[in-house]
Amino acid sequence: MIPISDRWVAQSSEVLYPRPGTVGVTEEDIAALKGLAERNSRGRCRFCLHKSASEHLHDMVIAFAPGVYDRPHKHHEKVETLIAIEGDAFYLRFSEDGRPISAQPISASGNNGALRILRTPIGEFHALLISDEPFVFCESTLGPFDPAATEFAMWSPASEDKSSVNHYLADLRKWTTTF
Repeated sequence: MIPISDRWVAQSSEVLYPRPGTVGVTEEDIAALKGLAERNSRGRCRFCLHKSASEHLHDMVIAFAPGVYDRPHKHHEKVETLIAIEGDAFYLRFSEDGRPISAQPISASGNNGALRILRTPIGEFHALLISDEPFVFCESTLGPFDPAATEFAMWSPASEDKSSVNHYLADLRKWTTTF
């Protein structure tokens, strides 16, 4: 791990763990996290509040850069609880064949009926659609971390296919205006 401050140590360009004695996240940490996300090639970064990927409970503060692509995915054995800290997004739900089911605004302000807190169901395809500003949220889920436990939707474009991703995001943005 690479130390990046007196509070956080980088496991990678997207994942940072707390140094001993760090028990929370400050406004300065959130500003730094947004900067790290914007400089990251995938447009995201997270502070893990748990000490390792093997822990039973994972609490993370995650920043998504403006317009980042959160590929639709589902989890077969766990839920996630999301709490908006800063910015706005849409929480999207999809059918098994990729048909959009709902688009629920999630916002730190909670204005106009937007959710501030949500819980994802087990086994349902979902994604966040990020606005033109950074979106910062807290996510809690069960560990240990297992990348194989997340199934990405085969009907959605792979992150590496930038052209298809841009068209897909444009279609999703148009679709959210119908709600």
